[in-house]
Amino acid sequence: ALKRFIPPSVYPFTIFMMSLSLIYQTTLISSNLVGSDIHIEYYISRLTLDSGLWDSTIPLTVNSCLSLTILPPVYSLVMNMDIIWLFKVVHPLLFAFLPLAIYRIFRIQMNPYIALLATIFFITMPMFTMDMAQLIRQQVSQFFFALAILLLVERRLTAVLRACLVIVFGFGVVVSHYGLGT
Repeated sequence: ALKRFIPPSVYPFTIFMMSLSLIYQTTLISSNLVGSDIHIEYYISRLTLDSGLWDSTIPLTVNSCLSLTILPPVYSLVMNMDIIWLFKVVHPLLFAFLPLAIYRIFRIQMNPYIALLATIFFITMPMFTMDMAQLIRQQVSQFFFALAILLLVERRLTAVLRACLVIVFGFGVVVSHYGLGT
């Protein structure tokens, strides 16, 4: 059905809509946060927002992740949105772009149909649809990591630009998640 009814030109749109709907299926199941780690992530983000500054002395590993201590409070202020809804709507929306980066990585190396199947396999795994929806710091970190990998296979950019972007994305990985960055 994928080969017959969906032309390769709309594969990226199909991937984005599939990944977004699968993530929203988990995050929008209730008005509360879903998962375990997301509650401590919310707590750290809320502390920064309420105090107006990041308290780097709090002895929690998640307090070292700028993807929790800086990004959500800034997004919350700029978008005038509660952090809970930021975690339930905005972060999953941004994370739904990760499969597009993965599709592009695969697409450079193989035909569009095989790249589509590989990406669909990735987004239908329970880790993507259920676990990643409740790990904000890992969503941001994996997105930066995928962009860095994409730069390794993408040859349309100059070597200097790719090197600069790899440094930026690598820095993004390191400050987004304490485990993936090491």
